[in-house]
Amino acid sequence: DKLVEEFKKEKEKQGDRLPCTQVELEEFFGDGRQILKFFKSKLAKWYSKKGYKLEAIELPLHAEIKPNVNFIGFIDVVLRNLHDNSITIIDLKTSTRGWNKYQKRDQIKNSQILIYKKIYAEKYGLPLDKVHVEFQILKRKINEDWDFPSEILLLSNIRCNRHQTGVIS
Repeated sequence: DKLVEEFKKEKEKQGDRLPCTQVELEEFFGDGRQILKFFKSKLAKWYSKKGYKLEAIELPLHAEIKPNVNFIGFIDVVLRNLHDNSITIIDLKTSTRGWNKYQKRDQIKNSQILIYKKIYAEKYGLPLDKVHVEFQILKRKINEDWDFPSEILLLSNIRCNRHQTGVIS
């Protein structure tokens, strides 16, 4: 239902021009379902419950950046480290081959996750050094015939270490 609703909104924005073909839409939907099914089957392996608490999935963030300029975003995953009470914000990204050095330094990608960090810290009264952010790069296509699909699906885990500059190490 949500997919149909968003498709219709995008079609209206584009002056009744279709945002993609029927074949592309079916492919996107099918790929998404496969990724979610596979991801769900690997949750216990990839995300240890020991020492962490799942705080949120698709957490909405709203903040006024300056008068009449608002930020609206959704954090994919928020985890709390039960040992030091720090937070890890995970932004899930899909990719065909992973990220090269240029994608890792992309200011837009970096800015997005660092804005999440800043707004989350302010909203929940946390110091910035208690909020960690990272990207997890997921394989865009899943082929059930792969010998080691779980290792291929999670292409990389990239932690963003800087508070201000937005450069991913």
